Amino acid sequence: MINDLVETMLNNALAPSQGKVNEDFELVRRNLIDEITEINSTIVQVRQLADQSQAPRFYEILGNLYKTAADINGQLLDAQKKIADLNKQEGNKPPTQHVTNNLIMTTEELRRLIANDHASSHA
Repeated sequence: MINDLVETMLNNALAPSQGKVNEDFELVRRNLIDEITEINSTIVQVRQLADQSQAPRFYEILGNLYKTAADINGQLLDAQKKIADLNKQEGNKPPTQHVTNNLIMTTEELRRLIANDHASSHA
């Protein structure tokens, strides 16, 4: 009886949290958007340097920056698709039952409960 109570409480505490998944997604999303913003700023600067110098190396760097920006945009779309799939899977699952265990009893009541559990397990 007490073991079942402890097991239930542990299972509830260790269950993965949908809120944590959403927090992680938002962190990844913000990081990717920050990277895209930074690359776009760098593209503008490198484009100005390439136009001024006409050096082939600057155009090569510019091409790499465009490719990197496109890759990061793809990663952002993949992350959005993955979180949408996770949310869809959560929607298909039966609602989870949240059990709040508030055990309020006196020491004497707890002692009797333990004694009864101990006696029933030896019977």
